[in-house]
Amino acid sequence: MPRKPIITGAALILATGFLVLFIGGGARFAVGLTLKSIVDDFGWGRSELGLAVALFQIVSATAMLAAGHLADHTNPRLVLRGGLLVSGIGSGLMSAITAPWHPLALYGVVYALGNGAASIIPVGVMITRAFPERAGLANALAMSGMSVGQFVVIAMMAAVLAAVSWQWVYLLLGARPSDAGAAAARRDPQI
Repeated sequence: MPRKPIITGAALILATGFLVLFIGGGARFAVGLTLKSIVDDFGWGRSELGLAVALFQIVSATAMLAAGHLADHTNPRLVLRGGLLVSGIGSGLMSAITAPWHPLALYGVVYALGNGAASIIPVGVMITRAFPERAGLANALAMSGMSVGQFVVIAMMAAVLAAVSWQWVYLLLGARPSDAGAAAARRDPQI
């Protein structure tokens, strides 16, 4: 007699959504946390990094629109995985910045594109499809990861910043296990 799985596919999707939003909820604040250290190391003005943050907001919002369209017309799991990969590359490469245009390109464009795609949009679509009868509650559980992540991930990044350096904050964010979490999501073509 085949054994019953410990975790159902729908529960795994819920856990993956929570994890993705948990990490992303805090990770997007890395620039604010590391701003003083970066400015002090390079002697740049705060406005140079502020411009990267403004660009991030615009690009991320635009990427969310595209992610919504793609999630409706393709597999939202693939949209999520692609966004996680791109955001990991953008945040990881932030550890190697040396010129003011680097944060514009890496945080303001690359990370923003990935963040917009690996966001509440594909997670919400996946969860709604996995829990059609309880979509509201399931989405609330997954999306609570954003708030909890802001508390926990920012505290963890602050500890890394204090103990090591701002470069390590970005290296760790780039190496985060988020793609593994997305890969664990059920391979159902409808989800």
